[in-house]
Amino acid sequence: MARAATRRRLKPADRCEELLQVGEQIVRRQGPAARIEDVVTAAQVARGTFYVYFPTWEDFLAALRDRALDELALQFEAALAAEPHWIGLIGRLPGLIVELTADLEGLHPVAFHGPQVAAPRRAGFDLTLRLAELLAAGQARGALDAADPTATAPLIYALLRDTADRVQAGADSGAAVDACRELLLRALAVRADPIRPEDLLRPGA
Repeated sequence: MARAATRRRLKPADRCEELLQVGEQIVRRQGPAARIEDVVTAAQVARGTFYVYFPTWEDFLAALRDRALDELALQFEAALAAEPHWIGLIGRLPGLIVELTADLEGLHPVAFHGPQVAAPRRAGFDLTLRLAELLAAGQARGALDAADPTATAPLIYALLRDTADRVQAGADSGAAVDACRELLLRALAVRADPIRPEDLLRPGA
């Protein structure tokens, strides 16, 4: 008589990673309709196993958010490094954020607009902080006007997020990106100065 297949044993860190990988795919497909039952069924684990690693569904979504931010950070930095001039870098931001948001699929409304948004983030990518660093570097280089990068960065972040959200809601992508780009370039008086490699270095790196 054939023996029933047994669930393979994994180290705790590997089981947690498996839950996150499975859950990410489900949330990407189903968006806000995704539930714990979907994840544990697909991962072939008991509901209690899920709670060992994530006390609540919101904790799980916060972990997915952090994973998504890590991947966004890599793509964001790669896109910036491809721009040779400051006017191209600042002008690239709206389209880049719209593209990265679209790439999140169903993960975007769940992980970035649900109740877990207020959950503390682990150390990692912070777009507002990164924008402040870029503005400070551009200001120091004389390539743009941002007298207070720390105060200006949250405003730019809000503008970029609003542009991406409007595109996700059905607004014309080209028109929304063009309007946001024009506003940024004018407000910051960005010039076509060349970007030097050290301009993109993170402080303390």
